[in-house]
Amino acid sequence: MIPKEYEIQDTIRKALEEKAEIFPYEILYIDQQQSSLALLKLSVWIKDDLEEIKKLLNYSNLCDKTGYLEFPETNTVIIRGYALLSFLRALELYN
Repeated sequence: MIPKEYEIQDTIRKALEEKAEIFPYEILYIDQQQSSLALLKLSVWIKDDLEEIKKLLNYSNLCDKTGYLEFPETNTVIIRGYALLSFLRALELYN
């Protein structure tokens, strides 16, 4: 049996590749059910993909930007909270 997190990671990878042509080299999804806090870490090969992720997220219009952390030196973003919900909606993975 495959853990739920692995299935979600695979679904996110496929959606990014098909809908946004973003090809991450690392996806880590953690769902901490005790605290109802989910977290998504994405690392991409190309720095421009960070901007594409922001576009998907509609970052400039996000009210709460605390759920988005960007590490440009490693082309990595961490998304959590409302920002994660918005990101999954943009990928049509959450209603």
